[in-house]
Amino acid sequence: MNHRYTTALILALSSFIALYVYYAKGFTDLKVSFFFFILALIPVSLLLLFVKRNVFIAWAKYVAWWFPLSLLLILSTSEYGNGGFFGGLFAISERRMMGLVLAAVFFVISLLIIAWKSFQLRGKS
Repeated sequence: MNHRYTTALILALSSFIALYVYYAKGFTDLKVSFFFFILALIPVSLLLLFVKRNVFIAWAKYVAWWFPLSLLLILSTSEYGNGGFFGGLFAISERRMMGLVLAAVFFVISLLIIAWKSFQLRGKS
């Protein structure tokens, strides 16, 4: 399958899920955390529509371990303001904050991988 079709499918699904979560009633901390990831995924998938297949494969390898790790971290974080996964070290104790931080890190690392791999392939062309 062409990577552009896969990317278009990711874009369509993430847009649909973002709209569903936004308009669904009952904004739980878990839904908000996933909403942050979806919002970070939409511009990345738009960017991936215009890159070579090797760039997409490098990004997909990153996503294959980042999403499960993020899910584990979000689910292990306290739902309420006290306690939390990191305790008082980083002062990240709510699932929403953990989701926001992990989505921001996902977005930045995705952009770095896409840029790095694109420049690397440009030198070989």
